[in-house]
Formats: sequence, C-alpha cells, structure tokens
Amino acid sequence: MRNGQSEDFIDRYLELTEYLPTHRIYRLWGALALLAGATQRRIWTEYDGKVLWSNLFIVLVGRPTAKKSNALDPVKRLYSRTRRTNGKPAFHMVPDNITGPAMIKFVGEKAKEQDPLETGELLEYSPVVWPVDEFADFCPKDDSAFMSELCTLYNSAEEYAQGRIIRGDILLRAPILTAIIAAQPATLESILGSLAWDQGFCSRLIMVHADRMEPRYPFIPIPKNTELNLMPELAAIRELYGQYFPSQAFKDDFWRWKQEGFLPRPEHTKLVNYVDRREIYFMKLAMLSAVSRGSKIALETFDLDRARDWLLEAEALMPHIFDAMGMAGSDQKVLLEVHRQLIIQYRRTKLGFREAKVRAALNRFIHSSQVLAAWTSMKDQELFRLDHSGYYVPVELEEDGPTV
Repeated sequence: MRNGQSEDFIDRYLELTEYLPTHRIYRLWGALALLAGATQRRIWTEYDGKVLWSNLFIVLVGRPTAKKSNALDPVKRLYSRTRRTNGKPAFHMVPDNITGPAMIKFVGEKAKEQDPLETGELLEYSPVVWPVDEFADFCPKDDSAFMSELCTLYNSAEEYAQGRIIRGDILLRAPILTAIIAAQPATLESILGSLAWDQGFCSRLIMVHADRMEPRYPFIPIPKNTELNLMPELAAIRELYGQYFPSQAFKDDFWRWKQEGFLPRPEHTKLVNYVDRREIYFMKLAMLSAVSRGSKIALETFDLDRARDWLLEAEALMPHIFDAMGMAGSDQKVLLEVHRQLIIQYRRTKLGFREAKVRAALNRFIHSSQVLAAWTSMKDQELFRLDHSGYYVPVELEEDGPTV
C-alpha cells in the first residue's frame, strides 16, 4: 500500500514478471505500454496550450539475443485476454503481419468505441494497441506515407479521413495508437537510414536499449496465473476517465527544471528533434505514474520524479543504439547470413565449429582483412557460445525459437 492506496501497478507488474529472462528496463517499459494502451483517449492533461493524451511509441532495441520477445509476450497476453467490466475485450490489438493500409482499415472498422459517460454524453473514439515483434512490420522501408499515417494516429486528431483503402474512404473517429516494438540496431539503420531522423516520425519514438544480460539465477519459480493477477487492475484502469491536474509543487518543480534546460539531455545528432519533444514525454509518463499509483486526478512531484527517472535512464542508453548501428547495413547482413547458414548446418549435424571454420565462412563474403573484426563482432553480439569441448555453437535467434 502507498498512502492508503492500492499497490502500484508498475511495481506489481515488475514483481510478477521478475521470473522472465529479460532485462528489467524492457519489463518496465512493457508495463508503461500496458498503462498507455489502457488509458489512451480516456485521460489527458493540458500542457502548453495543447491536450496531451497518454499514448506512447516505445521501441525495445537490442541485439538478436537480447530477449526482447520475452518482454513483449506478457504485454501481448494482457492486451489479448483482459476484459472490460461489460465483458468486451479491453484492447483492440492490431493483428500480426498486417500491412499499412490494412492496419488503417482495422482502426476504422474494428476499433470503434462508444462509451457512455457519467455526464450522459457518449465518448466516441478508436483506440488501438500494437505490440510488434519486428520493426519492419511496424514501419516498412521507404514508406514515408505510412510513417505520416503513424504520426497522425499518434497525434490523435478528432477525425481522420483515410482515402487510400480499396473499398472507399474510411473515416477514423478520434483514432489513437500505442505501440511497443522490438528492433535490432541493424534493422533501424536499414529502415530509417539517415534522413528519417530529421523527420517527425523518429522524434515520436522512445527507444529503450539493453545489451547482454548478466548471469541470472535460472531456477526462479514461474508464478501461477501472472496475467490473471493483473487483469482486474488493468480492467479497472481501462475505465478511468478525466483530466489530470498538476499540483502547484509539480508545476514549480517542472518550470524550474525547464528553465534549466531539462538537464541532462541527449546530445547525439540523431536525437535533435527528439530532444524538442522530451517535455511532452515527461508529462505523459507523469500521467502514467499517477494512474499506476491509483490517483484519478492529481499529478504530484512523485510522478514527475518517477517520469524523470524512467526517461533519463532510457536516454542514457540511447547512444549505445547508434554505436551498434555503426556495424549495420551490409556488414551486419553478412554476419547474419553466415550465422543463418551455420545454424542450418548445426541443426543437421549437432556439431559445433572451430573458429577457423567460422572465419572461413565469413571470408566467402568479405575481404580477409575484415574477417577478424567481423568474427569479433559476432562474438560480441553473442551469436555463438563456446561449448565444453572448445567448439563454437551458433545461438538460435529470438525469431527462430528458444536459445540452444
């Protein structure tokens, strides 16, 4: 309990998912994606002349073996299984492997909500959640038009006329999207390139990076009914409605920090436009903090402090994403292709490889002067593990199933 209120949802989520072999920071932002999806277009605050909704675009970034899917799975299950008090699904979750135009159609035809309010008015809106295993499914390469549509869904206009659907125009009534996406640095480099970072789409992404995991005790019991324990709380949060008001102490602290430049702030050149949006993210996260601790109206300094901690932690790790993107593009494709070929061979023979064998495979694609650096990168990315006999065994990537 905190101040006579129910247990904090985020604290409870982190406790119940501690058994998962994935990074805590991924699980934290998974919890925030659940709260953002549950409250979008139902709670808001006013800031700098605008209404701010609680939705987010979150990108979990890491190497292929970073256990991103382990963090996404409970979010997906809660999105798909939670029911509202009237028995209807609490979330409209975008189907897997959907195309851009089909996603817009889904929002227009499947996600319409008409909720009666205590005032007698009818709340009409189209809230959608989208947990995505691969960034390429969320944002196809060279599709700037769809990037623009994603920005529109993020901004949540009152009405959005979409006229590129085959069966005629679709009018989206107050559409809004929360997305949590898994991505590899190489995929971000391939899809976004260099120009997209200067556009509005990338500035709407909160990128959360994690690297290799420290050794963890592997015999943590799996708690029973993890999702069932969280569904009633999430369903109750789904029914919240109303404006959140910052306390005077919140306003004073925020204004003082804004005058100081919101320090510390990211300095990477690719984050220039993102930095301009940070104050919006602090306010959105403060709302989610208040929801998590059970507040139905007030934003307190506790919420600002917690929002600040969450975002500054993520921002401190963002430069690692761009460092990893340095070994991207064609070079990374070579590493993954060699890894894929050796995975196929290992599945057939169940025999590991000497280092010379892997380096020879690399040498078929790249110059001999680059082989050592490429092999070092493969080991750094944990694409291989060394078995007890001194042979290198290729590690299954997340999209291929459980690790070897």
